[in-house]
Order: sequence, then C-alpha cells, then structure tokens
Amino acid sequence: MTRRFGRIVWLLAGIGVAGCNQSFAFDVHGADAGASVGGSSDAGSYDLCQARCDTWNQVCASEWMVCVECNSDTDCTAPGRRRCWAEDHRCVACTTDTDCAAGEHCVSQTGECRIACNYSGGDDACGSEGEHCSNSNVCLTCDRDVECAGSSRGSHCLPGAGYCVACVKDADCLSTGLTCDTVTHSCVACKDGRDCSSGCCNVVSHSCY
Repeated sequence: MTRRFGRIVWLLAGIGVAGCNQSFAFDVHGADAGASVGGSSDAGSYDLCQARCDTWNQVCASEWMVCVECNSDTDCTAPGRRRCWAEDHRCVACTTDTDCAAGEHCVSQTGECRIACNYSGGDDACGSEGEHCSNSNVCLTCDRDVECAGSSRGSHCLPGAGYCVACVKDADCLSTGLTCDTVTHSCVACKDGRDCSSGCCNVVSHSCY
C-alpha cells in the first residue's frame, strides 16, 4: 500500500512540474488530424496538453495535441494581430477585408492588410519596388519567381499574394534544414509545436522550447 501511494504522489508531482521539455503520455506527433477530445481518454490527454501550453502562454490544438498560438480570436492579443487563422492556429492582422482599413485588402495567404488599387484606373495607388495593379485590384510586385531575382524579400513569388518571399513550401527550405512558416513565408526552425520534439515552439523567435 505504501509503495502504491508513493507512486501516485510521484505521478502527480510529475504532472505539476511538467514543461515543454518533458513529455506526457501522448504522442504529440502521432495524433490523428481529426482527433476529438470528447472521450474521457482524449479529454484527459487534451487537459495535459493544455497544462503544458499554459506554461508558455499558448493553447493546445486538439487536432494536433501540440502547443499553438491560438484556437480563436480571443487568444490573439498582440496589437495588429488580433485575428486567429484557425487552420494554422496563428495570430494575424486579418482574415477578411473588413479587418483592414479603408482602401486595403486582406491577403489570404499571409493574413496581412495591403493597399488595394483600381485596375481600370491605373497603378497610382501602388507603392514602390515595381508594384503594379492586378486585375483583382491588389498591388502586386511579381507574378513569377523570375521577377523575384535579387529581391531582398526572397526569390519566390507567393501565388495569389503577388510579392516575393523566401519560401512557399517546406521544400524551398530544404537546403537549410528548416521549415517554411505559413504566415511569414520565411525559413524557420519551427512554426508551431508540430516541428518540435517537445511539442512547443516559440512563434516569436521560431525556436523550440
């Protein structure tokens, strides 16, 4: 009886001090994409995941069972990044045009507000760096990768967004051993907890906890 009681105390103590550098009894990389937290076993795993994420002021994504930046808009409190991209669990500036100021358009690939323009009226609303007005009334700097040669932003043209970035997909970062951030489209060590063995990524510094 004494041995059993001691084991229970040890387990509870382990849960209480667990951080991102300690693992719980679930596989942070092996969870099904459509996993539910409805059952008692899943609910318990989610609670443990959330307890871990609380340490780093993050939330647990139930479909991945790793720590992420947000599950809803209420998790996004940084100025200029008040909306949550649910599919990527990242805080961004906008998810629709209504989140942007008058005369701006929400770029769906990056969640940022950019200057809108009038294609039929010319390129007057567009800024520098060779921007031109597309027929979708958005200021673009490129249509193809070749137009990004020598660009300080990167050598790939982000489809639909029309400006140069460092990467569009993970394969673009292959030579560096990094992964492509789905928001900034830059090569980083991690974009969310799925890229870290600990299940926790500092999305500001893009480093694993």
